Amino acid sequence: MTFREQLNAYIDTLHCTARQLAEASGLSPAVISRYRSGDREPGAESPQLDALCQALESLAVQAGLGSPTRLEARAALSAALASPEPDDGALAENLNALMEALDVSSGEVARALNYDASYISRIRSGARRPADRHAFADKLCAYLARRCARPEQVEALARLTGADAAELADATARQAAMAGFLLRSATKRPTPAVDFLEKLDEFDLAAYIRSIRFDELKVPSVPFAPVRSRVYPGLEGRKAAELAFLKATVLSRSMEDVFMCCDMPMEKLAGDIDFGKKWMLGIAMMLKKGLRLQIIHDLNRPFNEMMLGLESWIPLYMTGQISPWALQKPQNGVYCHMTYVSGAAALHGECMAGYEEEGRFALSGRREELEYQRQRSRRLLKKAQPVMDIYREDAWKAFMEFLAAEADAPGSWRSVLTAPPLYTLPEEILDGILRRGGASGDEAEALKAHVRRDRERFNAIVAQAPVRDEIHLLEEAEFAAHPALLPLAGAFCERDFPYTYAEYRAHLDATLDRAGREANYAVELTRKRAFRNLQIVMREGEWVMLSKQKSPAIHFVIRQSQLRRAIENMVLPVVE
Repeated sequence: MTFREQLNAYIDTLHCTARQLAEASGLSPAVISRYRSGDREPGAESPQLDALCQALESLAVQAGLGSPTRLEARAALSAALASPEPDDGALAENLNALMEALDVSSGEVARALNYDASYISRIRSGARRPADRHAFADKLCAYLARRCARPEQVEALARLTGADAAELADATARQAAMAGFLLRSATKRPTPAVDFLEKLDEFDLAAYIRSIRFDELKVPSVPFAPVRSRVYPGLEGRKAAELAFLKATVLSRSMEDVFMCCDMPMEKLAGDIDFGKKWMLGIAMMLKKGLRLQIIHDLNRPFNEMMLGLESWIPLYMTGQISPWALQKPQNGVYCHMTYVSGAAALHGECMAGYEEEGRFALSGRREELEYQRQRSRRLLKKAQPVMDIYREDAWKAFMEFLAAEADAPGSWRSVLTAPPLYTLPEEILDGILRRGGASGDEAEALKAHVRRDRERFNAIVAQAPVRDEIHLLEEAEFAAHPALLPLAGAFCERDFPYTYAEYRAHLDATLDRAGREANYAVELTRKRAFRNLQIVMREGEWVMLSKQKSPAIHFVIRQSQLRRAIENMVLPVVE
């Protein structure tokens, strides 16, 4: 007898309804419904199975029956549970890759298939497996095949599965390709979101500056010559026009912000390594001069390409001189445009997609043209949304105002942490770490004040919203190799203040104790791979904050929906 059949037999024997069983067990009616239909089964050692057996005993007593007792129900239902299909973690890994490539969220899938969002999240994390992997895959892929028919989604699916994009125009073919991919063996590939975060975690701005000799760059001081108006035709003309714009901007006396927006194809430029080096040198010279750059990125591209593009900009973001934006609505993909404007020059270009060699690019330094393009840039920025807000130490006040405003905002909070949070840190442990770390009197007082602010902010949040912290658990051997550090990115403190192992465990215990006393606070100790220099805080559905502790201390608050969802839904691999 299957689990579904055994449960339904008990319900028939007790003459109870599914709703009565749900109320008695504390499980939701939707969960009971899925148990009865066979769409879902509880784990053999799960609290859900315990609650179900206790409820069956309680309902039997109410009905004046001596059976089933809790132990009888436990034995029968456990015996009826399906033996789990062999799974090397492939389903979770493949599901994450599929949903990431198609830009589909756990919440959307849950609503469409009538599942709990937490159930989908647990499958994605590998904490849960469907009772029938094939039935789950069929149901999911039938929905995704209908939902994901846009050309860019078909292209993404083709790259992911290796299928021919032309064949995937048919929904049945898409469903078959998705199901085949979902159920295949694991390949242990990093997802683009995890790969992006690992590079950010390891990035050292000082080493990068030395490697490209940015600190040795000299901004030319040749006499400034007015920009001559000129039209540049074709692909080679585009390259010449862009470099001429950068040169004019660097050599001018103007310190006005620079604006750049371009949705033109990049493939034919990517192969010209010499042009790429000159272009990046021009951007570096602009930043060295002290100019700020407002750039509207074209993020309406396949997810993998978007992440690779952002990786190349991250070092420049860390200068604190760049504000990245994106237009939320996809462009038409036919008529492509470019608008660059600085205090010295304006560059406007256009072409038809696929015919870049026929494009035209007009560079001008005329006052009326500069003002016209500035007005266009202001209009474009009004229609754009920030990809991320970037806070360095010089923006400390703005960062504190952002945190204070968000503490009163509604919604759920989740964090992925490398060390226990400051807001649960006992004072005596903090004192010991600062004293041993050699903090001066003023420095120690400033850091204690930061911890108090963090604790007050957490108290305000948890009083009205659920908070869940996922903390990587360091065993003693791992701790000896890489000791945990006080997470002081919020104070823009780049000094290391390491715990002793006893202090680390005491802080963990204090965190778990707070979670046990706080209805809105949950803590999960995980063996998932942690970042050593990065903390992730999410106000789910609104923004994700990546806080890098050093090299440099900086915070990226990401609001762009596709990137935000990718990080919210990412699943870190478990440390072996």
